[in-house]
Amino acid sequence: MIDRYGQVAQFLPVLAPADITTTDTNTAIVDLSNAHRCTFLVYTGAVTSASTTEPVVTLMAATGAATVSATAIAFNYRKSSAVLTDTWADIAAATTAGMAITLTDDNKLMLIDVDPSVVASKTDGRYVYLHIDTNAQVSAFVIGASAILEPRYAANTMQSSS
Repeated sequence: MIDRYGQVAQFLPVLAPADITTTDTNTAIVDLSNAHRCTFLVYTGAVTSASTTEPVVTLMAATGAATVSATAIAFNYRKSSAVLTDTWADIAAATTAGMAITLTDDNKLMLIDVDPSVVASKTDGRYVYLHIDTNAQVSAFVIGASAILEPRYAANTMQSSS
């Protein structure tokens, strides 16, 4: 039963689902000091814009538990198909410029893989978060996110990553 009820993977909500429209938003910061790996699960609802300029999600690494002195880092990601389909797009690479949330990404999931060696090369290797950059033309943009961590010390009560 250890693989059930969050005893092997640690699930950390980092952004409550909200319609952020034109407000640039950061997720909560995740401390990687007690984790082997981290994957962000981003979920979107409606994505509507009067422009072709799309919201962008960027993976940031910071030297402390604040967004001060943060550095954008490259990452790999994968987008799901629409609701009630279980297919995923190929794994794609995002540069430090981030990953665009297209207007066809309504009601999809995105997995963003955090490479600990890249984080360590940019900062002290501990803190990451997502920055969501919107634009003035976005009229609806529902988004939420969770961090899924592979903890160093799996247990019924996990060590804090927040």
